[in-house]
Amino acid sequence: MTVTFGNVHPDAPKGVWKGLNGVFMHPTGAFKTSTHLPQYPDHRCRLFGPTIFLLVPHKRTLNGIYQDRQWYGVEMQKISVCSALALVLLLCSAMSTLAQATFKPAEVISAPDIQYPIRSIADGVVVLDVSLDAAGEVVGVHVVRDIVSLTSAATSSIPSWKFSPASLQGKAQASTMRIAVVFRPPSYLAAGPAFTAVPAQDVPDQTHRGDALPGIVSAVYPQYPVNAAMPGAVIIQVTIGTTGGIQRTKVVRALPPFTQFGLNALHHWQFQPATVDGKPTISNLAIALVFAPLQATE
Repeated sequence: MTVTFGNVHPDAPKGVWKGLNGVFMHPTGAFKTSTHLPQYPDHRCRLFGPTIFLLVPHKRTLNGIYQDRQWYGVEMQKISVCSALALVLLLCSAMSTLAQATFKPAEVISAPDIQYPIRSIADGVVVLDVSLDAAGEVVGVHVVRDIVSLTSAATSSIPSWKFSPASLQGKAQASTMRIAVVFRPPSYLAAGPAFTAVPAQDVPDQTHRGDALPGIVSAVYPQYPVNAAMPGAVIIQVTIGTTGGIQRTKVVRALPPFTQFGLNALHHWQFQPATVDGKPTISNLAIALVFAPLQATE
């Protein structure tokens, strides 16, 4: 709490001072005088009940108005209410930050290549929700978005993926990770995939936060590198922030020169943040970009 000396807010009602500069009240109730006050040795502050008063003697001028040994009060009751509300907001923010800091979502450590089924003429995005136990082992795969001739190629690769488990307050816990497997058609110029948005998954509280999943609003295909040989899968882990934007990316499986084309494409994807009790939270999502060999159409 600061009671000041020097400038009065032009909109301040009589008896209320705003934006002053010079006298400070410590939490103990003691007062400390700033370096400005030696210029005004006759000025004093006193505390009466819920009000702090500033004594302005000898008709000194404040903002062009002459005062004659009058007391001016700052209503402490209003300030106390505002301070209490500010404290509540600060505590809520601190608790939210602490919850964010003590939870770590599951991450992909490694992943094998995924082959584009050579007999398939389909393309698009297969979406899987992979259940992990507290050791990071895969215990289940749920198909969220299915493409008949491509889904099996995606699901059959998942048992070979390696994960680090999610943790809450330093303790490993079971969780779910969403994985999008993009089968990019074998042509240099490919229209974007026909894609229906996959919504985010909400969980009721922090104890289930490991199952909060981000949504995928839209997806685009990466460009195909000219004269590239030996295509395959580029696998990237994406961290989705609370606004749905990409906070960071981690390349899990690189395949030059396809890797950079994959990273460039992800900046055009749109996401929806995962939520805990309706409130957005940070989450991880894995995206496998499977490039088909051009000779598959020849």
